Amino acid sequence: MVEVPDDIAFETHLRRKYSLYFDVAERLLGTARDMAQDRPVVFHEAFDGLAAFFFAKSYKTFAAIVLLARKGFGEDAAVLSRGLVENTTNLLYIAEEPETRAELYLDYEYVARNRYISMLESAGAFDSAAGASSPARGRLRQLYESVKSNYPNENLWSGKSIRQMADEVGLTSHYLFAYKYFSDMAHAAPTTVTQVLEPGEQEGLVDIAFGPNEAFVSEALIWSCDLFWRVLAKNNEVFVLEFETSLRDSAMRMREVFRGLPGR
Repeated sequence: MVEVPDDIAFETHLRRKYSLYFDVAERLLGTARDMAQDRPVVFHEAFDGLAAFFFAKSYKTFAAIVLLARKGFGEDAAVLSRGLVENTTNLLYIAEEPETRAELYLDYEYVARNRYISMLESAGAFDSAAGASSPARGRLRQLYESVKSNYPNENLWSGKSIRQMADEVGLTSHYLFAYKYFSDMAHAAPTTVTQVLEPGEQEGLVDIAFGPNEAFVSEALIWSCDLFWRVLAKNNEVFVLEFETSLRDSAMRMREVFRGLPGR
């Protein structure tokens, strides 16, 4: 088994080796906090609420990614990066037709909830007689019936896959790497076995990568920073927050430090 590094010493090593990467990430987190601080937000339409939702949700996810990367859990940070792909893709896709797509996204809640409750009912999780006749179940069924015609494919709120939406908003590379490839890590796919098990120095022995290491620390940070920047840019645009200079400086810094995204 591979020796587990001393936590404090290893975190210090990571902080030094990837200092420029972490500096970029902290700059973005600082911009997000500045955007949120003492700035009352007025929602004029449903899309404004969704923009605020994706901003707040993405901030928490990105902060968690940075924390995991600092401690040497790059694979786990990469798994969370998938969530940023979904957040950013949905946000940018809805922004192209904010009025109609925001309504479609929000109303999809009734479809998703109905499908989930129906699954539990079919599994016998509820008393069938009481559950079917309850006021809450009746109201959900009514809401579902009122919107279901808008969702020919009840598994997709927009009628399109994440890949299709990503293609439309210029996130194809992000989907292929930060979503598709990182999905293998999330599901412990066979392709990820060699990330943990490697041939040892002696024939027949296997080294096990146990605990923190440098794997995917840089990849998780690069893709996540780019995605989070796009969320910040859209939030700035929607609420006219006047952070153009800060965002432009961050974009330039990312180009200098990352020198382009992986796979490009």
